Amino acid sequence: MMREKNHLEWRNPANWLGLYWLRFYHSSHDTRLWVPKRVPLLGWTINFAHPWGVATMLTIVLVIAVAAAFDHGLFRI
Repeated sequence: MMREKNHLEWRNPANWLGLYWLRFYHSSHDTRLWVPKRVPLLGWTINFAHPWGVATMLTIVLVIAVAAAFDHGLFRI
């Protein structure tokens, strides 16, 4: 039952924002944090309406930024 509901939410075009190949998913009725992109070859995306969605994206961005800063020598250990 929940799987069918999630799939119906995923298929609803109103839950996708942005360009066709770079869309953001936002559905408070979908229980999944990670959902497949509309174009399967592009991988997965985060459900920004999920309670952990924004925190997950911020964590990923922060980890990448810190790794890049270390790589460019902005921090010294």
